[in-house]
Amino acid sequence: LTLHISRMLRDLQSDLENYKHNHNNEGESKHRITIIGKARATCGALNLLRLLSHETIVQACDSSRAHEQTHTPTNYQGGSNYYSEQPTAGTDTNYLLKESFTYRSRQSSGSGEQENDAAVQIISSMMLFLSTVGAKTTSTTTTSNASEIISIPEIYDVIVQILS
Repeated sequence: LTLHISRMLRDLQSDLENYKHNHNNEGESKHRITIIGKARATCGALNLLRLLSHETIVQACDSSRAHEQTHTPTNYQGGSNYYSEQPTAGTDTNYLLKESFTYRSRQSSGSGEQENDAAVQIISSMMLFLSTVGAKTTSTTTTSNASEIISIPEIYDVIVQILS
């Protein structure tokens, strides 16, 4: 889901960059409708990712906390207490979250799996989208359609989902 959303954001960002190149009214109208549709779909997908990510984080923290409460091996040595067990990979919160945002695919040669860090890709796509919208809306050139882009409320919805 994370990789798919990062591609959706990049596609929407590309459409926003190319929005100024359509000069005829019919083409501009169709392009605007396309942008609105892509923005709505992207906004819904971002909301779903937010909900699922929250649930994943809660479950990872709960499993880590439950493991700490049931396995508190304390060794008493010389009157001082210390924990002798390190968190295992299955209960370490950082490990669980890393695994949640790692996408594994088979290589074309069949020689093993290829891992992609989806968290880095979604963050990169979000930053690229925000910088494109910011550059478009603050541009002083007459060739950009900043006023048309600003007038699309679905773009604001995507921005709100990215920032939430």
